[in-house]
Amino acid sequence: ELRRWYLDFLARELGQLGHQEPMGTAATLLMFHTGAMTAASLEGMGPQVGGQVRKLYGDLIDDTL
Repeated sequence: ELRRWYLDFLARELGQLGHQEPMGTAATLLMFHTGAMTAASLEGMGPQVGGQVRKLYGDLIDDTL
């Protein structure tokens, strides 16, 4: 349920930014988020993961707008 909410949230925000494919990009961002969180858990990474994910999101959104 949380993943669905997050996917819908991302798609809505991307749509408001005028993104051409908000749902597809939201699904890609959710995939990156899941991978980052899994890697952080498995590899014992700390809070820096959040900053890396935010940077990745920003880079992806900037490149696709």
